[in-house]
Amino acid sequence: MYNITEDNIFGWRGYRLSSGDISIGLVPDIGGRVMSYQIKGEELFYVHPPEEGRRYDIPDQQDWTAFKISFGFHIIGGDKVWVAPEWAWVARIPPLDLDLGHYTFDVKDGVCVMTSPVCRETGIKVIRFISLKDDGTLHLREELHNMTTQSLSKGIWCVVQIPKPFDAYVPAELQQIRSYHLQDPSLPNAEQEVFSLGAWQKIPVHSSVCFKFGGMISDGRMIVLKEHKDRMLGMMWSFAVSRDPQAYAHASSIEVFNSSLFPYGEVEMHASLSEIAPLGSVSFERTLRVASMPFGTKKCADKFLMPMIDILDK
Repeated sequence: MYNITEDNIFGWRGYRLSSGDISIGLVPDIGGRVMSYQIKGEELFYVHPPEEGRRYDIPDQQDWTAFKISFGFHIIGGDKVWVAPEWAWVARIPPLDLDLGHYTFDVKDGVCVMTSPVCRETGIKVIRFISLKDDGTLHLREELHNMTTQSLSKGIWCVVQIPKPFDAYVPAELQQIRSYHLQDPSLPNAEQEVFSLGAWQKIPVHSSVCFKFGGMISDGRMIVLKEHKDRMLGMMWSFAVSRDPQAYAHASSIEVFNSSLFPYGEVEMHASLSEIAPLGSVSFERTLRVASMPFGTKKCADKFLMPMIDILDK
């Protein structure tokens, strides 16, 4: 059984989950984030330094559009839950009560539970269930609860911010992965940034060129390989997927984003879009496993992909 202790997580009041070499930092007060993932004390998640320790109390608004435009888009870091589709966001900024609100924290039957306030923009409540297994596997379950009196068409959208550089790998055919510049003219044409490795596609997140890719994967895995000192680190998320693009709010089960302004990239996982009945809910489950391998005579990340999959799939 993992240990749960109160801790200071990058200046926030939070909770540290630890098992063996793995420790996880939960921060209820800033959008119920999994803010920290450490292996032997080394941080794998990105945390935006100007935001460390900051909390936000969002007042009631009669004009959410005007308020959000003046408030701006705040980059925080960690692993967070958004609500798809993005086009439904007011002022193209995530719903503030869910993204930056103060979540409650509880432990039920050994599982940590973070619960959002009811979002004043969407009528949605988010509940996150987090546990850490003896072998270091992080298990996450997200729920969206419709607290309104009408049906809502929404999808769970999980976003993880990781320090650059790293390489993201997804199981898909090359034609299944598309650059979002085709739908967002503010993005450059970055189609050349995807490299085919047979049944896997590689998206390097190294440069300062802003891009976003999305698409449909053949099975529910997403892998990040990242150099760390004398070793290659592998992070693998596992989750359920549909092969029907119409099932998803963005016609994508995964997305990868590269920031041009800050030293991070994002790996993003989507649950299917659902029609949530009044007082109904939907859920999405993921696991995250991490392993490492010494470089030895090979340094190229591609050479580590299949050996790392063999380790992480066990």
